[in-house]
Amino acid sequence: MSLTDSFQPERFSEQQLSEKIKKLTEGILWSSESDYPLEVVFWETSTISPEKLLELTNQLPDTVVAVQQGDKFFAKLFRQYEHYISESSDEESEKEYKSCLVKCQKLADLLKANLTDIQYFDVGGNQPKIYLYLIGKSPSSNILGLSTIGIYT
Repeated sequence: MSLTDSFQPERFSEQQLSEKIKKLTEGILWSSESDYPLEVVFWETSTISPEKLLELTNQLPDTVVAVQQGDKFFAKLFRQYEHYISESSDEESEKEYKSCLVKCQKLADLLKANLTDIQYFDVGGNQPKIYLYLIGKSPSSNILGLSTIGIYT
């Protein structure tokens, strides 16, 4: 490979991508005042907007939605596992947290390589239970990504 060759990440069909995302999310938890798993979400629509997300998730139209760069979702997740690693009191826990951190990085790389217009939606405003979505457009222009829950009282 020469320096002028560009790296082409592997691309997948929606079904393959959904399966790969599901496999990578196994064991990864979003930690807040309670721990929730990351789950795959898919909607057959090409629209990504706060209003459309509220409609798709059966939330009230006046629910507060904050939109952020997709990288912020993973930055929080990485910090969480880096903290767990630094605070780990035994080798087994440290090994498990490091494994989750590697999976988080692979997940971030997979989504960035296969989705466009990735956005991070925080649905619920100042409510104790917040719904979090990291979604983007799939190769077929449908909406694909992750969801989880954060508890903040």
